[in-house]
Amino acid sequence: MNIVVIGGNKTHSFNLETNNNSLINEIIEQVKNDGNPINSNDIAIYKKILDQSQNWIIPEGRVEEESWISIQSRLEDDTKVVPIFPWLKWAASIAAIILIAISLILIVPDKENYLADGITEITLPDGSIVTLNTGSSLSFSNNIFGKRSIEFEGEGFFEVIPGKEFTVETSKGLVTVLGTSFNVSSFDNDFIVKCYTGKVKVNNLDKEAILTPGFELKTLNGESSGIQAFDTSQGEKWVSGLFSYNNEPLSNVFAEIQRQFGVEIIIGTDNIDRSFSGLFSNEDKIDEVLKTVCAAMGLSFELTEAEKYVISE
Repeated sequence: MNIVVIGGNKTHSFNLETNNNSLINEIIEQVKNDGNPINSNDIAIYKKILDQSQNWIIPEGRVEEESWISIQSRLEDDTKVVPIFPWLKWAASIAAIILIAISLILIVPDKENYLADGITEITLPDGSIVTLNTGSSLSFSNNIFGKRSIEFEGEGFFEVIPGKEFTVETSKGLVTVLGTSFNVSSFDNDFIVKCYTGKVKVNNLDKEAILTPGFELKTLNGESSGIQAFDTSQGEKWVSGLFSYNNEPLSNVFAEIQRQFGVEIIIGTDNIDRSFSGLFSNEDKIDEVLKTVCAAMGLSFELTEAEKYVISE
């Protein structure tokens, strides 16, 4: 992507892929050659604008040249030439960059919303990748000057590229990182955050915790069990459709089966407050999965009507 600087009656294009310090020096040299004065405050302003430009994106469906032609036509239609003092030419250059940024903002939709009806991978505007579990949702702003922040509910595995602060907002807590990989599960009354690489800051139940690789923070039914170690070598199996449990509340297992297979499960017994160890794949048949889980727990199941199962003893 290029950035265009307009000062007086001269226009210059610079490649944004250039290192910021080199790019600033290149712009300064060109401005001086045009006979415009420059001071340290001007340099600081340009550096701030260039830092922001690292998050700029070309709108989906448009190539870079199309976006610039659209913006340039607006400048030609709406701009009036008036005499300005030499020092104002430099300010006009900065204003032109801001105008280009605003034009791009107007082209890009303000917000994107996703609701996963299966395990889904999403690439965010900054290049970070989120894998959503079935029934999970997220939304984020496409504003090129926006913060790296998303609203999220459900379960997701995040691979965040290094950069500015990245925030995941859920109804049960806040997760903040700079560049890392981590898993967030925010279903019902449970909130679980696992750190795989980097560092993760978690705000939950009015408390703050810092997680390093191999540690997780669990809040089950509104009660925190604190920071605990976990095995990172297996990764998050659910990302590939495999769901593995080790002494997991049985109610959570049935809830996951509902999400993965799009069925309703009615618990017809009070003997549900138990733990389950085992696994299933979302590629299996629903009857086979229920048979495996129920057999291990001394339960039975019955299909009472389309996509509705009753669990009993």
